[in-house]
Order: sequence, then structure tokens, then C-alpha cells
Amino acid sequence: MTVIFQEKFIYMPYMPPFARSEKIEDYEASCKPVEWVEERIRSLDGTKISLAVGRVTGDEDSSQRHAALEKATHITRRKEVIVCYFQGNGSSTPPRLPLLSQVMKLLHARRQPNVQYTLVALSYRGFWTSSGKPTEPGIQLDAQALLKHLETTYGSKPGADVEVILWGQSVGAGVAATAAATYLTQQRQAGENSTLPVTGLIMETPFTSIKKMAAVSVSSSLSAQPLEQRNGIKPLGRSGSREETTDFIPARYKG
Repeated sequence: MTVIFQEKFIYMPYMPPFARSEKIEDYEASCKPVEWVEERIRSLDGTKISLAVGRVTGDEDSSQRHAALEKATHITRRKEVIVCYFQGNGSSTPPRLPLLSQVMKLLHARRQPNVQYTLVALSYRGFWTSSGKPTEPGIQLDAQALLKHLETTYGSKPGADVEVILWGQSVGAGVAATAAATYLTQQRQAGENSTLPVTGLIMETPFTSIKKMAAVSVSSSLSAQPLEQRNGIKPLGRSGSREETTDFIPARYKG
């Protein structure tokens, strides 16, 4: 019975009540100076999915510093760093925006003058205003669709200097790791040089499998392992207490 209804246990877009009717405008005051807008794209199977895209706005001092840097160093190209956020298994995107805005403000305050940060929060199918029902294969398609969208939107610009960092929380850590593994593997097989390099992976409170997270055996590939298994990439750190994470991080990397 647990296996039959596993999607209901793992994905809870309906919690708390009215989560899917949340609006960005309700959290605007808590997010300033980060401005968030909702965008819609299609997943690889045609499902409509929503994104929340955030940038720090109204920073005149930043423009002045960038102009001064251009004059002093002859650097005219702005570097774009895109942080892709993959949420956990419940709630909606808008309530997460104040916390994500705090991260954006920290990044903005510590950046180089020619660096622009953008944070893109993916709303999985069935969550917030996205269509469809949440399933593991479907969410993996959503993540790949996001990377392809960013590649087309940012990586295809002439002279683009773009890099992507994937940040996943809880179930989203597995989504991020699987997305990175799939994306890098496809590029390697195609023998292509990426216009949208994935340069970082943040896994917040990850787990290796649903089986280790719960006391039942439920089949799932949304784990933190595929990136290491397919690409030989070792994670260098973890967040979360011993109770929140499983023993996947090699001992030599643990603090």
C-alpha cells in the first residue's frame, strides 16, 4: 500500500492548505531589494511549469562601480551567475522567497562589480501554479527543461559569460544531483562544449534514498549518489545534522 501511494507521501504540494494559491505579491515587502517575477516554460513532455526569477534591482551604485571597473581594466563583459533552486517536497514557492532573497542579498553584497546574480526557483509539476501531478520521472524532466531553458536564454547570447550553480534542499538535493549528472553526461556523450557550464552543486539536507530516509522500502532514484556514480564528482561538504542526513559523504570530506 505504501509503494502504491508513495507519490502522495513524498510530494505534498497541497500542504499547508491553500499552498497552491500563494502569490509572489504577498511576500514582496519581505524580499526587497530583490524583485521576483513568475515565468512559465514547458517541461520536456509539454507540461507547463512555473519559475520564480529573482534579481537585486535599483542598485545604482553597482552600475557606477561596473562603469569604473570597465574604465580601469577594460573589462566590458558582465558575468552572469545563475543559481537554480530545487525545493523540498512540500509547500509552495512564494513562502520560500524571503529566505532566498536573504541569500541573494548576501551574494550581491560580496560580489565583484562585473558579476550579476540571478536566482531561479523551479516549481515542480503539480506545485504552486505548475500544471500536472508530481512524479519522480516528471520532476526530472522539469529540471532538465529548466537547464535547457537557461541554456537558450542566457548561454546562447554572443560573448555570454555564464555559469550555473544548482542548489537542492531535501528531496530537491536529489533533483539537483540527478539534473547535474544527466546534463553533464549528455554533454559528454555529444562531445559539446557547454555554453552553460554547471560549476557548483549545493545539497542541503540530502539523503541517499527514500529507503534510508524512511523505515520503508520505496524505490526512488532521487538521491545524492548519481553525480558521483556517473561523473566521479565527490561532494566536499554537507549541511544538516546527523539526523537530517545519511552517511553518503565520504569520511575524508567530513568536518
